Amino acid sequence: MGRRFFFWQNINSMHQSAFLNALSEGCEVTLVTTEADTGRAYMGWDEPELPNVRVLRFDETDWRGLIGGHRGVDDWHVFAGLQAFRKVHAAFVHAMSLDCRVGLYAEPLRMDGVAGFVKMLRGSLDGLRFGERVGFVLCIGREARSQFRLWGFPEHKLSAWAYVTEMFEPSDLSRSEASVVRGIFPASLIHRKGADILMEALESFGPGSRLTVDAYSVSEARSTRWQRRLMERAEAGGVLRIHPYIDNRSLVREISRSDFTVLPSRFDGWGAVVNESLSVGTPVIVSRSCGASELLEDRPWLGSVLDDVRPASVAAAVDDVLLSGPVGADQRRRICEWARGHITGAHLRDHFLAIVGKAENGGAETLTPPWQRESFIQAANTMQT
Repeated sequence: MGRRFFFWQNINSMHQSAFLNALSEGCEVTLVTTEADTGRAYMGWDEPELPNVRVLRFDETDWRGLIGGHRGVDDWHVFAGLQAFRKVHAAFVHAMSLDCRVGLYAEPLRMDGVAGFVKMLRGSLDGLRFGERVGFVLCIGREARSQFRLWGFPEHKLSAWAYVTEMFEPSDLSRSEASVVRGIFPASLIHRKGADILMEALESFGPGSRLTVDAYSVSEARSTRWQRRLMERAEAGGVLRIHPYIDNRSLVREISRSDFTVLPSRFDGWGAVVNESLSVGTPVIVSRSCGASELLEDRPWLGSVLDDVRPASVAAAVDDVLLSGPVGADQRRRICEWARGHITGAHLRDHFLAIVGKAENGGAETLTPPWQRESFIQAANTMQT
């Protein structure tokens, strides 16, 4: 079977299932989680099926024995974050004490305020303790790479990383409702995701604008006063229609029926709905504060990246979509083809194995991730013209 990989994280996430399933086709893969489920059932998240991956729970496993029994040259232990999850960090420290082959993957941390100062100090100390000994760091998004660089982790150990999702088929490559442009906000109705920014941006359009935006964003049983106020404003405005959460497959189906996805996040480690949108051919408006904005760079036919999330900027990007009209079948097909050629589980698996090989061989070269390869960008731009 070759190499054995052990992934240590808090949940079995649908943001990693495509990658883990692809990796398990040729390698022995074990996933150890702290939680028995995703903890987000109320948001429509189900635990992914990983038929060829051994899934274990911390509380039901002799995790120290598991690490101690797999410390050979064919064994790699990959941990989620640095001090992000208590049990995962304990396992990480134990693996480091046994000189196991260890990797990390991490989203960026919010670094504002006093809490940010503490995180920066802690990260710098971790860089001194572990930076030279960790085999590789999979940095989810541009900001994560910057943070690990500031913490003193060697540059050659930092690799671009991403979440990828399962590929979905678009429900229809064309839409009959040509007079209406439909957008979708497939994220929680919370401050971090920019729900209030979107609300204010859409209030500039009004009910006669041929524009509707659907948001599957709230739990009726868990809604807050802030959310209820936004829902009242949305009802009065007539453009944004706020609905309860639906299951993920149904959500992707709604994305497929939309002309654009909008995600004006103030902060977002990655933003997997961007992947899901591209997989079904729906262009995206996304803030640069979202890690997945990397996917759209130099590819305007995939959507647009907001340099700031002022309501006026969001409104201008939406207005550009409105002027263009509903997304056509050719553009949707082109986006689907790009997603299947760059951001599948198999692409991430191949990138991961190249990173592991580099760590094993002591290489210092920079590995370009599949979504940034220049040949692909040039091909995409050629297709556009």
